[in-house]
Amino acid sequence: MLFANLLADKMQERDIERGKKPTAMNTKFRYSSAGSCARQQAYTALGEETTELWDVCSAYVTGLGETIHELLQEAIQDKYPNAQFEIPSKVNDNISGSCDALLNMNNGDKVLIEIKTRGQYAWQKETGYGMWKQVEPEGPKWGAIAQAGMNALALGAEHVVMISLAKECISAGKAQKMNIVDPHERYAAEWWIPREEWEAYALAEIERVDAIVSTLDSGFLPEPEVVDDNGNRVKIKHLSHWSCDYCDYKSLCKSDGPGQVPVQITKQKAEQI
Repeated sequence: MLFANLLADKMQERDIERGKKPTAMNTKFRYSSAGSCARQQAYTALGEETTELWDVCSAYVTGLGETIHELLQEAIQDKYPNAQFEIPSKVNDNISGSCDALLNMNNGDKVLIEIKTRGQYAWQKETGYGMWKQVEPEGPKWGAIAQAGMNALALGAEHVVMISLAKECISAGKAQKMNIVDPHERYAAEWWIPREEWEAYALAEIERVDAIVSTLDSGFLPEPEVVDDNGNRVKIKHLSHWSCDYCDYKSLCKSDGPGQVPVQITKQKAEQI
């Protein structure tokens, strides 16, 4: 290729120059890792160097997501001048992050907005707009709601709004067959999550991170574990989960082996926990 690859190559070069992204407030864990593998989160907390290259495809997908985020934030700002963006916060001494958007309603309540971009398959599962017919929508992912919930707890927001934007629109023919009248529903979805739901998810993830910290303090790496879409903590067979293929520490995890294994924590790392 002479030209088609240039955008993704540029995105990859930018990511390499940036290096590892720090947490918002110098904590060892971040909101955006909610629901992800406990072993992966532990490696990040220990300050381990990543063992996998950030490939050009990952850079491209992430770059597109960042661009869409920024454009929607600009549009929100135009419509709601009091909106604030990328506000850093920490829910406790272990976990921090920043919000996509925060704004005040006329009644004084704060609204926390979380934006996600999705591939077509993931977006169809969330919205229930299948290939040619409507199916039961699954709604936003557990981890995404937990991430937004921790932001909301830290920033004192009452309402959490989840936005999901597809990278491809439903075709006109499919939209007609599924009786989609509003054209925005062919690519965008918005959910207002009840407080009892987002707060429960956030508190569950805070508890899980506390358990990871306790395991590290005892000198062990946690077993590979993720939170599934139903909010269940699931032990995963070593290197068998789909997310393992995208993990920055795959080679390191392979060498450490399955289960809860001892970790040699240097004095410097021990002081950081």
